[in-house]
Amino acid sequence: MEQFYEYLYEYGLHDCRIDDIICANTKIIFNFNSGVYKLNSFGKEFQLTNNCSMIIEIDETDSKKICNHIDIIQIFKKKVYEIDCHDFINRVRLFKFCVDMNYYSYFCNTVLLKGYINNEQYEITVSEVKNIYFKFI
Repeated sequence: MEQFYEYLYEYGLHDCRIDDIICANTKIIFNFNSGVYKLNSFGKEFQLTNNCSMIIEIDETDSKKICNHIDIIQIFKKKVYEIDCHDFINRVRLFKFCVDMNYYSYFCNTVLLKGYINNEQYEITVSEVKNIYFKFI
């Protein structure tokens, strides 16, 4: 994973909104129409970027199996539910996903995004990450 470490401390997703998620070939693309935060050397947010996409390349050769690398749980009224990848993508397109926290595990090659859609909490885990990078518009 070449770019993974570089973006770990360069951009922060806290208080950013995911407007759309696209699964294309072996990539999962998270679109941030309002941008993400650049972080200073102390890890503090200092500047909001332009519209961008966070592109996660998965270590998978079959694009039809890409959802096997995405686990989504919903926490609502103290109950935990597993949510289908495609159902979640449709919810994001309708209501948007507000990121509360983002975690990266270099050891596990995993990305974890925690956040909300309306008053429902979600955790998105993307495993077997091969590469991660941002594309700015």
